[in-house]
Amino acid sequence: MGKVEWFEQWFNSPYYSLLYQHRNEQEAQQFVQTLIERLYLDPSKHRVLDLACGSGRHALAFAQKGFRVTALDLSTTLLAPLRACQHPNISIVQADMRHFSLNQTFDLILNAFTSFGYFETLQENRQVLKRVHNHLNPKGYFVLDYLNVPFVLKHLVPQEERHINGIYFLIKRRYTPPFIIKDIVVKEDGKTYAYQERVQAFSLQDLENLLKEAGFTVVDRWGDYRGSPYTEEQPRLILVNQRDENA
Repeated sequence: MGKVEWFEQWFNSPYYSLLYQHRNEQEAQQFVQTLIERLYLDPSKHRVLDLACGSGRHALAFAQKGFRVTALDLSTTLLAPLRACQHPNISIVQADMRHFSLNQTFDLILNAFTSFGYFETLQENRQVLKRVHNHLNPKGYFVLDYLNVPFVLKHLVPQEERHINGIYFLIKRRYTPPFIIKDIVVKEDGKTYAYQERVQAFSLQDLENLLKEAGFTVVDRWGDYRGSPYTEEQPRLILVNQRDENA
């Protein structure tokens, strides 16, 4: 058996969703509404893939607006609430985004909440983009919602403690190039658990180079979920891409 990747351990723990419970439905609804308005998405015509969907906030928001959505994630734990809701517009696929292969293509592929750059090698990240390219319709959009490295480094909080539902979290953050790393210690009922998040600190230019290499053209750059123009002072780096048919 190979090693267990950090995201397999952390995302399948009961503590991930607890720590990020502030990521609310309203935020997802805002982002989805922006995407629908800016990209002229029509639920009667356009199919959506929520890639690395987590608990499915964005998939549900699209489904509630009438879109047919495929929600793909590797984590059994994160997919469980989405399975339980049994929304008729949502098809669930449990798979690794480096290797997924579906027998359909999509008009929008969304990769939200920094669900890219998890891997040790550039080649693995390239594999994700190749998979996306293969599953995107010629006129479709790939939207990559990523952390904004200049903003994150400027506002990095090296250490904080939280108490949530009687559970203690110690969170330490550091930039160890090429990764932004978050070490999380959890204490509950006298037991201690250790987890980590590790994301490649891709700059705007890094991502645009990877996307161009994978056959995409960047058509817009947003800095938040309302679609504001990107600057280094904005909290997010959201790249709206289409397939380069000349690639």
